[in-house]
Amino acid sequence: MEIFDEEDLKFVRELEKSYYDDDVHVVLVKGFCDDDKLFDTISIATQINDDPKILLRTGYFKYTQDLVQRAVRSYFPNLKISFNSKKPFIFNKKSIYVDKWNQNNHLLIREDFSIYYPIQSVISQGGEKDLERLKAAISKDNSKLIVLVTTNDVAEGYLDFSLLDGIVDKSLVLDSSKKHQETYSLVLNNLNKDKIFYE
Repeated sequence: MEIFDEEDLKFVRELEKSYYDDDVHVVLVKGFCDDDKLFDTISIATQINDDPKILLRTGYFKYTQDLVQRAVRSYFPNLKISFNSKKPFIFNKKSIYVDKWNQNNHLLIREDFSIYYPIQSVISQGGEKDLERLKAAISKDNSKLIVLVTTNDVAEGYLDFSLLDGIVDKSLVLDSSKKHQETYSLVLNNLNKDKIFYE
């Protein structure tokens, strides 16, 4: 079972600071450990106030449910995650509703947190249509904070972060290299690099 380390806490504090910063509306979250990024983002969203309004915005329910389950299970092995468009999932005693941003990009959204996950198809090759849908969804999203969470973001050139220029106000990197030293070393070895390009 995973535990929060100092880097998780630092990341959560930065995300919380972004929530209260009126100049920050959209945050991009990067980092090599997808489970940590998602878990930490959901954790701070559920703690931002006593009754937070949280919306997880995705493209595919089943795929995303598997990713959320994996992230949560790494910290809480017995917690079962299940959701659909009408039924939220419960985390930290808070309801997290889920919708499809690529289908509901015309809806006006007003939440505390809107978490878009995963978004790699939007900023990888061939994602032009998805990118336009994402831009449309964000333009109608008046949530206090919009958080874009990536997966598969460690190989330079695979994702084109410049496509999010003009959308993202702030980028955060969750450094899980000490917590997952063996995995991090394996990633670097596979990339034949001394560090991940955005670190």
